[in-house]
Order: sequence, then structure tokens, then C-alpha cells
Amino acid sequence: MFLSFIIPTYNRAAYIERCLLSIAQQIQQFSLPMSIIISDNASTDNTPQIIGELQKQFPFIRYHRRSQNGGYAANFHTLCQIVDGEYAWLFGDDDILLDGGLAMVLSVLKNEKPDFCHASVEHRLSGHGYVLRGPVISLCNEIGWLDFSGLMTSCVFKADSLRAAAVAPSWPLFAQNAFPHSCVLLEQCAYNHAVMIDRPIVATCEIEQTPECLKRWAAENVGWKYFLTADALLHMIKENKVPGRLPAKFFRYHNYFLWNRFISNLLHESYVGDRIINPVAWDKILTIVGMLSDRALAVDIRNHVEEARTLMDGLFHARKSCRSVESLVLQTCQTHGRPVFDFQLIHPQTLPTSASA
Repeated sequence: MFLSFIIPTYNRAAYIERCLLSIAQQIQQFSLPMSIIISDNASTDNTPQIIGELQKQFPFIRYHRRSQNGGYAANFHTLCQIVDGEYAWLFGDDDILLDGGLAMVLSVLKNEKPDFCHASVEHRLSGHGYVLRGPVISLCNEIGWLDFSGLMTSCVFKADSLRAAAVAPSWPLFAQNAFPHSCVLLEQCAYNHAVMIDRPIVATCEIEQTPECLKRWAAENVGWKYFLTADALLHMIKENKVPGRLPAKFFRYHNYFLWNRFISNLLHESYVGDRIINPVAWDKILTIVGMLSDRALAVDIRNHVEEARTLMDGLFHARKSCRSVESLVLQTCQTHGRPVFDFQLIHPQTLPTSASA
């Protein structure tokens, strides 16, 4: 098997057929041995039935069902264990392969034999149409680690790296954060040859997160799992898998740096949620800052973190004081508004008459 598409899924009956058809119909255009491997996180909708019907038309579709929903990391781990072939294309169950996308990637894989290939999504392109080459760590330093590898559908791995990751001691640590596949890439392939195809190859069905997706994220606490990438990176630095100091652009993700996004999220959560933030969250930001090669920038960010932390702690305690004052005012009003006399209207006839002059 030359290439296997590996797709983790859960309750995606509304999307999975379109996803699989976009891939399967292109696979049929080639004589090269390829497959689609699906790992289902115990879907409760009709996802299995839809896949079963497609298997009748496309026998290269393989379906594996997990006994329970263990979240994305567990599902990805299952795929790392069962994948076969030379290359593995990790693919989102609600994304599609654009026409001609498979031909473009196969050309790169066969001609350049990279250890990793980034297949760009249509709405995240530079517009230059470049094909960038270099060690994984160099492209991460230039493009941004999570921009290069965070979107699963853009990730084409040498399958050996996934099989190795499945049994690596670091897997339990990587499984805790939102990007275990990005961690696998760095640990297994940081200094290996990689290619980025800056041309539209894949597309997401939903550019903006749907209410269903946001509900899933909340259930799996995905927001907090972003912060836990700090622990994975620190581990890889200690194990000499990546350099001890990284440029700021390594931490770019979309149109912001990770620390800016984290600070903004914590401020918003503290302000809207009206609760004090777990200090560990601030420490995760400072862990990332400690990895920066630009020490002046690191000092500046540390100052911003402490300023934000002080502001939010002050806001929380101010609100707490206001609530205490409100409670005292309410108690005072209730005290002074409590009846003192058993007041009854006295009929004038019952009043004593005045003495005669």
C-alpha cells in the first residue's frame, strides 16, 4: 500500500459521505495501491450505515469501530496502530479533497519522498503557489508549528512515524493536548525532509465552527488542551528533539501568536465567566515564553502576562467586594423595612372623647 487516508470520526453522518466520495472518486483514477481507513469513536448516529453502503462501491474503504468514544487523541492513536502502507494522510471527517488534489500530492510523494507533506487548505493560502522544502523544524520556524501541522487534513506522514509514535513513551503526554499529531511530527521528524504545497488541495466544510462543533469542544475541554501544548514542547526540548530556543514565528497560529491568543482567552473567560483563573493557565503561557530565542520579546510578554493577571485578579476581587456591599445593603434594607408595630387602622368611634370645657 502506497498511501492510506486515515480518518477519525464520530457522529458525522451529515458530512462523512461527502468527505469519502471526494477521496474515493480520485483514488479510482490511479492504479497505485491506496486505501481509506476509518476509525469510528462509537458513533450513535447512522455513520456506520453510510460507510457500509460506500464500502459496497469502494472496496478499498476499511472501517474500524472503537468500543467507546475516547476523544480525538484516542481515535488518532488507534489509527496510528492500524495504519499500513508507506504514507498516511490524516483527514478530517468533515473536510473534502479538492479535484486534482490527490494527483498533486502523489507527485510530490513519489518524486521527493518527504517524511512529511503539508497539503494546504484553500482558505489558508499565501496566494503565491509556492512549493516550500526543508527540514520540518525549519518550515515550522518560518510558517508556524501549528499553521504547518495543526489542521489534520493538511498532514501527510510517513506511516512509519505514526507507528513509532503509537508505542513511544511520550504518547500519554501528547494525548493530553489538542494537537497530538503535531507533537508526533516534531518528535519523530523534526530534522527530516518536508514539503509544503501552497496550493488549494483540501477544503473544510465549515470555515466557522458550528454550534455542534463548539459543543464537542466544550465537552472535550479543547480550549484548555491548547494550553497543554506547552508541556509537550517542553518535554521535546528536554529530550533534545527540538532546539531549546525557538523563534517567535514558530508560535504563530493563523493571525496571532499563541501567547496573545492565550492571554486574550483568559481575559475573556475571567471577565465573562466572573471567576478567578487557575494560575496554572498563566504558568503555561510563561512556559512557552521561556522557549523564545528573542529574550527582549520574552521579557516584554512576561510583563504583559503579569499585567493581565493582576488586572483580572483585581477585577475578580472588586466584583466580590461589590457583591459583599450589595449583600450588606440588602440586609440593611430588610432590617429597616421590617415591621416594628402591629399597625391597625383604629376606627374614629373608638377614640376617647375630649373632656368638656
